[in-house]
Amino acid sequence: MHCVRRMLAELTPNEAEVHGLVALMEIQSSRFAARTTPDGEPILLLEQNRALWINFLFAAASPRWSEPNV
Repeated sequence: MHCVRRMLAELTPNEAEVHGLVALMEIQSSRFAARTTPDGEPILLLEQNRALWINFLFAAASPRWSEPNV
């Protein structure tokens, strides 16, 4: 899935909505391990262990929402 969203963003470089969606997907993916307890119960964002976040996905999303020309 990771490659598909990046390919979509590369194929549509001037579509802000696509880049916004890709950024949202990368942020959601980065928090995957921290979003639920071992029993499958949801963990609120403010209570999540940020050490479990996958930082490179979160960092990859950051430029997508801050670029004004996209």
